[in-house]
Parts: sequence; C-alpha cells; structure tokens
Amino acid sequence: MKKSFLLILAVLYVSGCGVYYSPKDSQTISRGVYAASSATDNSRFDLTKKYLDETKKVVIPPKKPIKITQISQTKTDSKGVQTKEVVTILPETAQGDVVKVNSAEFADLLKDRDARKAYEAGEKGWKNYSGEVEKKIQEGAANEAKKDSLIKKQIDQIKSLKFYRNLIWGACSLVGLLIVGYILLVVLKIGAKVAL
Repeated sequence: MKKSFLLILAVLYVSGCGVYYSPKDSQTISRGVYAASSATDNSRFDLTKKYLDETKKVVIPPKKPIKITQISQTKTDSKGVQTKEVVTILPETAQGDVVKVNSAEFADLLKDRDARKAYEAGEKGWKNYSGEVEKKIQEGAANEAKKDSLIKKQIDQIKSLKFYRNLIWGACSLVGLLIVGYILLVVLKIGAKVAL
C-alpha cells in the first residue's frame, strides 16, 4: 500500500513538472512566431514586437534566457557636448524609410489610403491573435484548476484508503487477540481440571 501511494505521488510530481504543449498550444505558439517573422521580413517591426509580446504570454520562460543588449553611439555636437543615443539596427533585408509609431511621420503615412488599409489589416490580425492567446491563457488556468482538484481528490482517496486499511488491521488484531485470549482461557480451564 505504501509503495502504491509513493508511485501515485511520483506520477503526479513528474506530470506536474514536465512541460507539455498540446497540439493546440503548439499551433498558437507557431502562429505567433511565424507572424513575428513575417512582420520582420516585411519591415513591420511594430507588429513583430506585438506578436512576440503575445506569444511570450503562452510560452514558459527559459531557465537560461539569451541576453541582448542595446547598441548606443556617442555623438558630439558643435559645442563639444557628448550624448549617447540608442541605435536601431535593421536587417539588411529591411526596405524603405523608418517611421516610428505615433510620430508626425506616422500620422502623415496613415493619410495614404493604401498605407492606412495595410496598417489596419495588420492591427486586425494582431488583435485576433491577441484574443487567441487570451483564450489559451484562460483555458490553461481552467486546466490547472482541474488538475489541482484532481490531485486533491486523489490525496483524499489515499487518506480514505489509509483509514480503511488501519480499520481492517485494527479489526484483525482485535479478532486475533480475542482468539488468543479464548485459547488461553480454554488451556487454563483444561489445566485446572487436570490439576483436580
């Protein structure tokens, strides 16, 4: 009984510690990574960041993350004052001008009908993916609650089995003691008759 109890605990421990992505989870992660890659390839770094931020919500953080540091450049103005500026490095495949979101140039860009339409389509795709990620997070929380409930039920069943085991051993011990007491009583009666 003790071995089976330990085996159940070991299985629960291993299943709780292992990282398992179901095919549905894997699809969500794949879609986010591929969308981020496509956004980078098409010089849509605004969407790259958004897709990666959403994907990070459904991926377990690595034990040893890869550190990336900013590149900064020291510039000296005409008065000799030095300032450090962070430099944005684009891949050599990046095309076109660089425009920051919510800048004056960005507002001008969105005045172009085709540019606005492409931007809105990108935002719509990202919002749909964000909703998918939120749904996965909620499903994960619900599954975690079910798992915790199942573990609690199994622990309660094990405690119940221990109680019944102890009850049976106690009853067997009592019956054994009664039989031994009866045998001793019979032996003492026989001994008393023989002595007379």
